[in-house]
Amino acid sequence: MIFMGCTAQSPRARFLMAEKLWQEKRYEAAVSEYDRVLQKEGSSELGVQALLRAAQTETLFLNEHLSAVRRLNRLVEMKPASGTAKEAEKTIGEILFQRLESYDQAITHYTRMIEKDERDPDRPEYYYRVAKSQYYLTRFVEATQTLEALIRLFPDSRWAEKAQYDLGLTWGSLANQRQVRGENPVEAWKTAINEFEKFRKNFSQSPQVTMAGFEIATCYEELEQLPDAERILETLQFSDAQQQKLVAQKLVRIRNRKSQKNIKE
Repeated sequence: MIFMGCTAQSPRARFLMAEKLWQEKRYEAAVSEYDRVLQKEGSSELGVQALLRAAQTETLFLNEHLSAVRRLNRLVEMKPASGTAKEAEKTIGEILFQRLESYDQAITHYTRMIEKDERDPDRPEYYYRVAKSQYYLTRFVEATQTLEALIRLFPDSRWAEKAQYDLGLTWGSLANQRQVRGENPVEAWKTAINEFEKFRKNFSQSPQVTMAGFEIATCYEELEQLPDAERILETLQFSDAQQQKLVAQKLVRIRNRKSQKNIKE
C-alpha cells in the first residue's frame, strides 16, 4: 500500500491527474497540479510539458494572460533550442497580439522571431502579425512596408494572399487618415486601387475577389470618379444577400450623385 501511495503522488501520476481535471474543466485545479509536476521535475521533458500546459490553460480559460506569458518566457529560458520553446514563443505572440492587444510588444516579439531563424517556415506569419499590429496602431505607412516585404520575400506563401488584400485596405486607411489631417489623399486612393487590382489578378480564385471589387468601387467614389465606381459595382455578385444589398444601396447613392452633378458616361 505504501508503494501504491507513492506512485499516486509521482510526477507522472500528477500530470495525468492534471489532464483529467482539465478535461473536467476544473482549470484552476489543473494548473495547481501542473505546478506540482514542475516543482518535482524542473526542466525535464515532463516538467516542461507541465509548464506549457499550465500557461496554455491560464490564457485560454482563466484570462491570466500575463501569468501565462511569464510561464512561457521561463520555458523558453529553460529549453531555448527546443520545439517546445518555439511553440511557447508562438503562444506568447498570440497572447500579446490577440488577447492583450499589446501591439507594440507584439511587434517587438514577432520581429525578434523573424530575426532569430531565417529557416523558420512560419516567418511569413510573423511578418503578417507585425503588419497587422502596425495597422492597429494606425502606423499605416509602416504597415504597407511590412506587407510589401512579406509579398516580396514569400510570394508563394498563403500569407502573401492575405498581405496583398490587406495592402489595399491599408492604403485606403492611409488615404482616410490623410484626409482627416487635411492632407491630399488622392495618391493613396489610387495606390489602394492598384493594390486591389493586383489582388484580383494574382489571386483570382480567392473568395475575397468580389469584396476587393467593392473596395475598388469605394476608392473610385472617394476620388469622385463616379462612372468608374458604378461600372465596377454593376459587375459584382455576392452570394450573401446582405452584401448584395449593400452593393445595391451604393449603386443608388452613386447614381443619385451622378444625376445631381449632371455627370454623363
